[in-house]
Amino acid sequence: MIYDDKYDLMELLHILFKAKMTATEKKCQLEKNYGIMMTKKTEWEVEGMCNLSQIHVDTGLKRGLAEGRKEGLTEGLAILSKVIDNIMKKTNQTADEVMEMLDIDESHRPEITQLINAQVTKTEI
Repeated sequence: MIYDDKYDLMELLHILFKAKMTATEKKCQLEKNYGIMMTKKTEWEVEGMCNLSQIHVDTGLKRGLAEGRKEGLTEGLAILSKVIDNIMKKTNQTADEVMEMLDIDESHRPEITQLINAQVTKTEI
């Protein structure tokens, strides 16, 4: 078997940055597989790397949740605009009157109005 320093380094880095492994497990792996003695300083550094990988995971989760909420809100407002448009047609009311009746949040009304206008434009074409 050929000894490959690059492979060993990659494996060591993989252990250090693996998100699903606890700091204790990482320290055991480093001692067992690489003969790295766990001094207080080394333990502190390993725990810092564990925290770093967790920060990246947390950041990714926050970003994903924010994008998901935004996408969900956009889809929800599109559906709501179609419902409002249908109510307008059946009750002969304006978009503002229907949104007032449904107690739609003021902050969403401009976007809903734009979506309704876009729907009207599509049906006229």
